[in-house]
Amino acid sequence: IILSNREILDATVFLKNRPSWIGIRNDVANSTSNTLGEGEELVLLAGENIAFDLAVRTEQLEAGTALGTVSFGVLYAAQNHPGCSGARKDISFDVFVRVTPPPSLNQLSDGIRGAGLALMGIIILSSMLFSAWVFRYRRIRVVRASQPMFLYLICLGTLVMGSAIMPLSIDDSVVSKHGCDIACASLPWLLSMGFTISFSALFSKIWRINQLIYSSQHFQKVKLTEKDVFAPFCVLFVFNFITLLAWTLVDPLHWARLPIDKDWSNTYGTCRTDKSASIAFLVAIIVINIGALFLACLQAYRARHYSVEYSESKYIGMAMFGWLQVLIVSIPVLFLVMENPTASFFLQSALVFVLCMSMLLLIFVPKLIIFKKRNRRHHKSRGASTERAKAEVECALEGMAEEKSGEDSGLNLSSPRDESEVRELKTQLRQSRERIRLLEEQLQKGRAQSDTSASAVLF
Repeated sequence: IILSNREILDATVFLKNRPSWIGIRNDVANSTSNTLGEGEELVLLAGENIAFDLAVRTEQLEAGTALGTVSFGVLYAAQNHPGCSGARKDISFDVFVRVTPPPSLNQLSDGIRGAGLALMGIIILSSMLFSAWVFRYRRIRVVRASQPMFLYLICLGTLVMGSAIMPLSIDDSVVSKHGCDIACASLPWLLSMGFTISFSALFSKIWRINQLIYSSQHFQKVKLTEKDVFAPFCVLFVFNFITLLAWTLVDPLHWARLPIDKDWSNTYGTCRTDKSASIAFLVAIIVINIGALFLACLQAYRARHYSVEYSESKYIGMAMFGWLQVLIVSIPVLFLVMENPTASFFLQSALVFVLCMSMLLLIFVPKLIIFKKRNRRHHKSRGASTERAKAEVECALEGMAEEKSGEDSGLNLSSPRDESEVRELKTQLRQSRERIRLLEEQLQKGRAQSDTSASAVLF
């Protein structure tokens, strides 16, 4: 504010009124302070100017607009000019201020990010543990019947798909915009490739069983190696890879901040594209993955009458029904919480967790139950045979002890034996023990061969 005295008389200027959230400063030499308070007077000589700076204290205001009035009183000095009377005037200025709140970025908190990463850790740990279990018991019947190679691929697919929670948890609060762009570009790769690996492996596995069972029912000789069965898996994998590569080269996802209700002081970060080509690529990815899912369900339906050891159609159907319910509820909710990064991240992480863990648990838990039951029966039968062998040995030892005590006491036994006969009996006892041991080994080999022959049709 600049006050100019264009009169021929000197004037006295003083602050009459101001809002509490406005401070006034001046650089006049005869002022006792740089800050002009209410009632403090300044002399403005004829033809001189006084400049005042207004300082707005925004901490005293709420977000929005504020209007205040600053008033100065001006009094002309008449005592130095005979014949003139003093004149008093007021000067008012309106001050309009718009207060913008600090920008709200709506970034993920450490707590919600940690919860999502914990879900990812459970998925990765479960995939690794189930893979280790398959490797450890790869020679038993229930694992051989389920084809270990495809079980490995299912675990690999869930591990890759579960890793998609990591780029979902990245925003501009932890990395730069370039890092966020990399996370956005990797997200469709992890989700799509993980899903395709799991379901194409599941499809190839059940398709192989259906081919073998169909050939045996029609008395046809057929030999299917894992190389032959990998053909449909490779086709689905290559289609996915080519589509994702084209998407990444033509119109990759990148990080951007968008306003909420057109208010740029309240924004959220998300992955988006600048071109319409991404819609076509997204539709292609959905068609490929839904195709893999449909083919897996079709093969599972055809194998619905087979043993659980060879086909998981019952549990696949349970998984499909559960996924359908989850998708019906979650997809509309995802659109509703799109502008809320915290809710959107948690919901997306929960969807990935449910999809991966339901697939792992419904595939492997029934096999673990079968394995545990057979192992329990095996230990019972082995324990019974061992008890019978021990009983026979104890009976023989008791007979020898009775014969020896009879000889020592001088009793007249019905069939007395001399020392040579006792040595011969001991030799026969040792031979009996050896035969028992050989019989136990043969029994174990026979069980192993029966397990192998029962699943040999799959290899």
